[in-house]
Amino acid sequence: MTSLSLVSLKETLPKSDFADYRNLIKKNYPKEIYDIWSASYTIFNNGLELTIHSEDGRVNSSLNETQIIRELCDNLPEIVVSKARNWCDITYKGFPINIKITSGGSSDNCFNKKSLVFSLSQHSVIPSSMNMNELKTLLDKPKPKRDFKEYYFLVFFKTKKLPLIKSLLDIQNFKSNPSNILQINWTKEYDAMSRFNLNQDINVILKKIMQIVQKSCQEISNQESNGLVITS
Repeated sequence: MTSLSLVSLKETLPKSDFADYRNLIKKNYPKEIYDIWSASYTIFNNGLELTIHSEDGRVNSSLNETQIIRELCDNLPEIVVSKARNWCDITYKGFPINIKITSGGSSDNCFNKKSLVFSLSQHSVIPSSMNMNELKTLLDKPKPKRDFKEYYFLVFFKTKKLPLIKSLLDIQNFKSNPSNILQINWTKEYDAMSRFNLNQDINVILKKIMQIVQKSCQEISNQESNGLVITS
Protein backbone atom coordinates (compact mmCIF):
# COMPACT_ATOMS: atom_id res chain seq x y z
CA MET A 1 0.00 0.00 0.00
CA THR A 2 1.33 3.42 -0.92
CA SER A 3 0.22 6.85 0.20
CA LEU A 4 -0.42 9.89 -1.91
CA SER A 5 0.00 12.98 0.23
CA LEU A 6 -1.99 15.95 -1.02
CA VAL A 7 -0.17 19.27 -1.16
CA SER A 8 -0.37 21.57 1.83
CA LEU A 9 -2.40 24.58 0.82
CA LYS A 10 -0.73 26.74 3.43
CA GLU A 11 2.65 26.19 1.84
CA THR A 12 1.75 26.22 -1.86
CA LEU A 13 -1.25 28.51 -2.33
CA PRO A 14 -0.71 32.27 -2.62
CA LYS A 15 -2.69 33.98 0.13
CA SER A 16 -4.36 36.29 -2.39
CA ASP A 17 -5.73 33.33 -4.42
CA PHE A 18 -7.10 31.64 -1.32
CA ALA A 19 -8.64 34.87 -0.04
CA ASP A 20 -10.24 35.65 -3.41
CA TYR A 21 -11.92 32.27 -3.68
CA ARG A 22 -12.94 32.23 -0.02
CA ASN A 23 -14.57 35.64 -0.44
CA LEU A 24 -16.40 34.53 -3.58
CA ILE A 25 -17.96 31.62 -1.72
CA LYS A 26 -18.87 33.77 1.28
CA LYS A 27 -20.44 36.37 -1.01
CA ASN A 28 -22.32 34.08 -3.40
CA TYR A 29 -23.41 31.08 -1.34
CA PRO A 30 -25.28 30.43 1.92
CA LYS A 31 -23.24 30.23 5.13
CA GLU A 32 -23.82 26.46 5.31
CA ILE A 33 -22.04 25.96 1.98
CA TYR A 34 -19.18 28.21 3.04
CA ASP A 35 -18.85 26.15 6.23
CA ILE A 36 -18.58 22.93 4.22
CA TRP A 37 -15.91 24.41 1.96
CA SER A 38 -14.01 25.90 4.91
CA ALA A 39 -13.97 22.52 6.66
CA SER A 40 -12.66 20.93 3.44
CA TYR A 41 -9.88 23.49 3.25
CA THR A 42 -9.00 22.79 6.88
CA ILE A 43 -8.77 19.05 6.19
CA PHE A 44 -6.34 19.64 3.34
CA ASN A 45 -4.35 22.18 5.32
CA ASN A 46 -3.94 19.71 8.17
CA GLY A 47 -2.17 17.22 5.91
CA LEU A 48 -4.89 14.87 4.70
CA GLU A 49 -3.38 11.80 3.07
CA LEU A 50 -5.29 9.75 0.53
CA THR A 51 -4.21 6.13 0.36
CA ILE A 52 -4.03 4.11 -2.84
CA HIS A 53 -5.25 0.59 -2.12
CA SER A 54 -6.02 -0.57 -5.64
CA GLU A 55 -4.97 -0.16 -9.25
CA ASP A 56 -8.63 0.65 -9.93
CA GLY A 57 -9.11 4.40 -9.50
CA ARG A 58 -12.83 3.95 -8.81
CA VAL A 59 -12.04 1.77 -5.79
CA ASN A 60 -9.57 4.33 -4.49
CA SER A 61 -12.04 7.18 -4.95
CA SER A 62 -14.70 5.29 -3.01
CA LEU A 63 -12.34 4.55 -0.12
CA ASN A 64 -10.98 8.09 -0.07
CA GLU A 65 -14.49 9.53 -0.20
CA THR A 66 -15.29 7.60 2.98
CA GLN A 67 -12.16 9.02 4.56
CA ILE A 68 -13.05 12.58 3.59
CA ILE A 69 -16.62 12.22 4.85
CA ARG A 70 -15.33 10.96 8.19
CA GLU A 71 -13.03 13.98 8.50
CA LEU A 72 -15.80 16.38 7.51
CA CYS A 73 -18.13 14.88 10.12
CA ASP A 74 -15.43 15.41 12.76
CA ASN A 75 -15.41 19.12 11.84
CA LEU A 76 -19.17 19.50 11.32
CA PRO A 77 -21.13 17.01 13.47
CA GLU A 78 -24.45 18.17 11.93
CA ILE A 79 -23.58 16.43 8.66
CA VAL A 80 -25.90 13.55 7.78
CA VAL A 81 -24.19 10.77 5.81
CA SER A 82 -26.37 9.23 3.10
CA LYS A 83 -26.91 5.53 2.57
CA ALA A 84 -25.11 3.83 -0.31
CA ARG A 85 -26.32 4.78 -3.81
CA ASN A 86 -28.34 7.70 -2.54
CA TRP A 87 -28.76 10.80 -4.71
CA CYS A 88 -26.22 12.72 -2.59
CA ASP A 89 -23.27 11.71 -0.41
CA ILE A 90 -23.99 13.97 2.55
CA THR A 91 -26.57 16.51 3.65
CA TYR A 92 -25.67 19.53 5.74
CA LYS A 93 -28.53 21.53 7.25
CA GLY A 94 -30.79 20.67 4.33
CA PHE A 95 -28.20 21.11 1.58
CA PRO A 96 -27.47 17.93 -0.46
CA ILE A 97 -23.82 17.60 -1.46
CA ASN A 98 -22.07 15.24 -3.88
CA ILE A 99 -18.38 14.62 -3.12
CA LYS A 100 -16.07 14.10 -6.07
CA ILE A 101 -12.40 13.06 -6.10
CA THR A 102 -10.75 13.54 -9.46
CA SER A 103 -7.46 13.85 -11.28
CA GLY A 104 -9.26 16.08 -13.77
CA GLY A 105 -8.12 13.94 -16.66
CA SER A 106 -11.58 13.13 -17.99
CA SER A 107 -15.16 14.27 -17.71
CA ASP A 108 -17.25 12.98 -14.83
CA ASN A 109 -20.77 11.56 -14.85
CA CYS A 110 -23.26 13.83 -13.06
CA PHE A 111 -26.73 12.99 -14.39
CA ASN A 112 -29.07 12.84 -11.40
CA LYS A 113 -32.79 13.40 -11.90
CA LYS A 114 -33.46 14.16 -8.24
CA SER A 115 -30.77 16.84 -8.17
CA LEU A 116 -32.38 18.58 -11.14
CA VAL A 117 -35.86 18.52 -9.59
CA PHE A 118 -34.55 19.67 -6.19
CA SER A 119 -32.47 22.54 -7.63
CA LEU A 120 -34.70 23.78 -10.42
CA SER A 121 -38.34 22.99 -9.67
CA GLN A 122 -40.92 24.15 -7.14
CA HIS A 123 -41.71 20.58 -6.07
CA SER A 124 -40.97 19.95 -2.41
CA VAL A 125 -41.61 16.20 -2.71
CA ILE A 126 -39.27 14.40 -5.11
CA PRO A 127 -40.28 10.98 -6.47
CA SER A 128 -37.99 8.09 -5.52
CA SER A 129 -37.74 7.24 -9.22
CA MET A 130 -38.86 8.82 -12.47
CA ASN A 131 -38.47 8.37 -16.20
CA MET A 132 -37.40 11.11 -18.58
CA ASN A 133 -40.97 12.17 -19.39
CA GLU A 134 -41.80 12.44 -15.69
CA LEU A 135 -38.63 14.47 -15.15
CA LYS A 136 -39.63 16.90 -17.89
CA THR A 137 -43.11 17.27 -16.38
CA LEU A 138 -41.68 18.10 -12.96
CA LEU A 139 -39.29 20.64 -14.47
CA ASP A 140 -42.16 22.35 -16.29
CA LYS A 141 -42.80 24.13 -12.98
CA PRO A 142 -39.44 25.82 -12.27
CA LYS A 143 -38.64 27.97 -9.26
CA PRO A 144 -39.45 31.66 -9.86
CA LYS A 145 -35.90 32.55 -8.85
CA ARG A 146 -32.85 30.99 -7.25
CA ASP A 147 -33.13 30.25 -3.54
CA PHE A 148 -29.75 28.45 -3.28
CA LYS A 149 -31.44 25.42 -1.73
CA GLU A 150 -29.69 23.53 -4.49
CA TYR A 151 -27.53 20.48 -5.16
CA TYR A 152 -23.83 21.17 -4.62
CA PHE A 153 -20.65 19.48 -5.81
CA LEU A 154 -17.65 19.41 -3.48
CA VAL A 155 -14.65 18.47 -5.61
CA PHE A 156 -11.24 17.37 -4.37
CA PHE A 157 -8.50 17.42 -7.01
CA LYS A 158 -5.52 15.10 -6.68
CA THR A 159 -3.19 17.67 -8.23
CA LYS A 160 -4.86 21.03 -7.54
CA LYS A 161 -4.43 23.40 -4.65
CA LEU A 162 -8.01 24.17 -3.69
CA PRO A 163 -11.15 22.11 -3.15
CA LEU A 164 -13.92 23.40 -5.39
CA ILE A 165 -17.54 23.83 -4.37
CA LYS A 166 -20.28 24.75 -6.84
CA SER A 167 -24.02 24.55 -7.14
CA LEU A 168 -25.43 22.49 -9.98
CA LEU A 169 -26.86 25.77 -11.31
CA ASP A 170 -23.44 27.40 -11.51
CA ILE A 171 -21.68 24.69 -13.52
CA GLN A 172 -20.15 26.18 -16.68
CA ASN A 173 -18.86 23.05 -18.42
CA PHE A 174 -21.60 20.48 -18.89
CA LYS A 175 -21.23 18.15 -21.86
CA SER A 176 -23.43 15.52 -23.48
CA ASN A 177 -22.62 11.83 -23.47
CA PRO A 178 -24.77 9.03 -24.90
CA SER A 179 -23.69 6.60 -22.17
CA ASN A 180 -24.11 8.87 -19.15
CA ILE A 181 -26.48 11.66 -20.35
CA LEU A 182 -24.73 14.54 -18.56
CA GLN A 183 -21.08 15.06 -17.67
CA ILE A 184 -18.87 17.78 -16.20
CA ASN A 185 -15.29 18.58 -17.15
CA TRP A 186 -13.85 19.35 -13.70
CA THR A 187 -10.55 20.73 -15.00
CA LYS A 188 -12.41 23.36 -17.02
CA GLU A 189 -14.70 23.96 -14.05
CA TYR A 190 -11.72 24.56 -11.80
CA ASP A 191 -10.40 27.11 -14.29
CA ALA A 192 -13.84 28.76 -14.18
CA MET A 193 -14.15 28.69 -10.38
CA SER A 194 -14.86 32.42 -10.24
CA ARG A 195 -17.79 32.20 -12.69
CA PHE A 196 -21.33 31.94 -11.34
CA ASN A 197 -24.78 32.20 -12.94
CA LEU A 198 -26.19 34.46 -10.23
CA ASN A 199 -27.84 36.92 -12.60
CA GLN A 200 -29.20 34.38 -15.08
CA ASP A 201 -32.90 33.65 -15.13
CA ILE A 202 -33.52 30.16 -13.78
CA ASN A 203 -35.39 29.27 -16.97
CA VAL A 204 -32.25 30.05 -18.97
CA ILE A 205 -30.19 27.73 -16.76
CA LEU A 206 -32.84 25.01 -17.00
CA LYS A 207 -33.00 25.31 -20.78
CA LYS A 208 -29.21 25.04 -21.10
CA ILE A 209 -29.06 21.87 -19.00
CA MET A 210 -32.05 20.23 -20.69
CA GLN A 211 -30.68 20.95 -24.17
CA ILE A 212 -27.58 18.92 -23.25
CA VAL A 213 -29.70 16.13 -21.76
CA GLN A 214 -31.87 16.02 -24.87
CA LYS A 215 -28.78 15.93 -27.09
CA SER A 216 -27.51 12.88 -25.20
CA CYS A 217 -30.90 11.20 -25.45
CA GLN A 218 -30.94 11.82 -29.20
CA GLU A 219 -27.45 10.32 -29.49
CA ILE A 220 -28.69 7.26 -27.57
CA SER A 221 -31.66 6.95 -29.92
CA ASN A 222 -29.38 7.23 -32.96
CA GLN A 223 -27.04 4.53 -31.65
CA GLU A 224 -29.93 2.20 -30.80
CA SER A 225 -31.41 2.64 -34.26
CA ASN A 226 -28.01 1.68 -35.69
CA GLY A 227 -27.95 -1.49 -33.59
CA LEU A 228 -25.30 -0.31 -31.13
CA VAL A 229 -25.38 -1.44 -27.51
CA ILE A 230 -25.63 1.35 -24.94
CA THR A 231 -23.81 0.84 -21.64
CA SER A 232 -23.99 2.93 -18.48
